[in-house]
Amino acid sequence: MAGDYLKSKDIMIADTASMIAQFKLTEHFDTQKLVVDLVNGNNYPPAKKLVQAVDDEAFTLKIIGQLSTRQHSKTAFKFVKDFGLKEDDFPVLMDIAEEGALNYYISRTMRKSDHIDHLPIYKCEDLFSGMKERLAKLCNALLKKGKIVEAKGIWQRNQLEGIDFDFAGHNSSMKDPSVAPKDAFAPVSVDPKCMKLAESVKVTFVATEDACLEMREVLLASDFIGMDAEWRPAISRRDKERPALF
Repeated sequence: MAGDYLKSKDIMIADTASMIAQFKLTEHFDTQKLVVDLVNGNNYPPAKKLVQAVDDEAFTLKIIGQLSTRQHSKTAFKFVKDFGLKEDDFPVLMDIAEEGALNYYISRTMRKSDHIDHLPIYKCEDLFSGMKERLAKLCNALLKKGKIVEAKGIWQRNQLEGIDFDFAGHNSSMKDPSVAPKDAFAPVSVDPKCMKLAESVKVTFVATEDACLEMREVLLASDFIGMDAEWRPAISRRDKERPALF
């Protein structure tokens, strides 16, 4: 009966897959092709049932390997998670995910400054700090867009190598727009209708090493200390969380 469904012009592929899985008929069909066809049709649940019915780790690994493409990487990660496997055991899949994440952040730097998803170049550079391969990718993307000054700034600040451009021979008096703005502290708004802290509350912006040492003495002499922390976003699945600010 399942075979008749597959031969039919009006293929009920999801129902057929469920029937094959339920009655353990996987050895009578090209199950691998059927799983991929289900994934192509956005039918993950029956595809998962088929893989479970085969109940063979080698088959599961083969399916994940076949789905380790840009088009199907999200589904491949679902199989990895649902079958209790380790992501690090699939380097090709991890590379695809990292490339997608990098392209996402870099593409945001190319948007117009008034776009809601715009990411300033200096912020993208900060996210990639200490990761020269990622910075090189950002540099090359800027060069392709003709942003030579911005690319040169990143190249100089991070001492990059392997960029196919003669930055050393490029002279320009243009101000590097990718340089991060200086730290500053001031009210976001001076609108008198806005709520304000009491005049007795003193706010000190600590932006230098000397100021940190002075503030240390003040904090140690205080009865109560409150602390908050900000964390850098994980750019890819390989990233470890890095505290950015205390």
